Amino acid sequence: GAFFSNDKGQNWTKLSGLPTIAVYDLDIQQRENDLVAATFGRGFYVLDNYEPLRTVGEDVLNKRAHLFPVKDALLYVPATPLGGGGTGSQGHNMWSAKNPSFGATFSLYLDEVASSLRSKRQQKEKKLEKDGEPVFYPSFEEIRAEDLEGKASLVWQIYDTSGSEVRRMKSTPKKGIQRQVWNLRTNTTDPIGSRGSGFLVTPGDYSVSVSLVKDGVVELLVDKQAFSVKGLNNQTLLAKDPEELKEFRAEMSELNRKVSGTEKVMGETKESIELIEKALLNYPNTDLALLKSIREIMVSLKDLEVLMWGDKAKSSRDFETVPSISGRLGMVGYQIYQNTTGVTQTHRLNMQIAKKQYNALRSELNEIIVALSAIESKLEGIIPYTKNKGTDWKKD
Repeated sequence: GAFFSNDKGQNWTKLSGLPTIAVYDLDIQQRENDLVAATFGRGFYVLDNYEPLRTVGEDVLNKRAHLFPVKDALLYVPATPLGGGGTGSQGHNMWSAKNPSFGATFSLYLDEVASSLRSKRQQKEKKLEKDGEPVFYPSFEEIRAEDLEGKASLVWQIYDTSGSEVRRMKSTPKKGIQRQVWNLRTNTTDPIGSRGSGFLVTPGDYSVSVSLVKDGVVELLVDKQAFSVKGLNNQTLLAKDPEELKEFRAEMSELNRKVSGTEKVMGETKESIELIEKALLNYPNTDLALLKSIREIMVSLKDLEVLMWGDKAKSSRDFETVPSISGRLGMVGYQIYQNTTGVTQTHRLNMQIAKKQYNALRSELNEIIVALSAIESKLEGIIPYTKNKGTDWKKD
């Protein structure tokens, strides 16, 4: 293995992650503070930015938690010359090694992480069994407490110079030194549960805080600690006004939050319409005359679907269609997601059109929801639960 010492060889600590094998060569990349270890097995390992090891001492190890100084994060767009991450289209026959993680890397030391109730019980049972003592089945109260216990999480919060939170991340706490990487992007504004992340931030000063969350209790481990994000300055087209780009990205994110949320509402509304139509056709004592109203609502919703997602009747038959709200936003988002250049007039125009169309769609959708709610009221107590009825559950 490999060992390090920061007290002139008085004490040595083994580096984790290396196999139990002779390490023949060590080399240091001074500019990036990377440590490269070559083993007898003709393999080599790279420890990206070993600088935190220089400051590990009793003053650090005696703390509840310690966040090491954060290295300046370089802002750029990672290249994908092979058509994707890693070997891309070349498959696994082509050898490749991972590059250092893109973004800001945080190194955190935790002195301990509390064991779960189940883990404590199992450790106690193992000790009793080893000592030849009787091991009793836990009570149902203990089992219920174990089932209700939540998992501990580290919450990383990133702030800009104005104090506004731009990103929040979650990880699992571990004893010792652990790392968390922020990819220099904001949180996505897609509906909760969607994957992905938002747009890149602009170069500047930021800060990070770390909290431990367990069963609703929040413990601040590390208060705001400053670090910098710097542009790599290898761009062909530079953003003339970074603040303008930042504002446009924020405006795009907010419009995406509204539109993507409305898309979910439209899907839920359509499902409600279909369930009510099924109830009218199959349940006694319902007024069949309401089928006409349901039909009119469904047709109105179809018109909004064309505005939101495009005319599928035309596009499926290879006819040109007018760009939809979702299509316009998707195109602008795609164009500014993977670049750091400025905002074009075409970007602004497409967003303005999408915003105007969305406002009109939202107004019409509200009318549809009100009309559907009126029909649901007429069916109250006649048909079973359909969908989205949780708001008036107290009536029963």
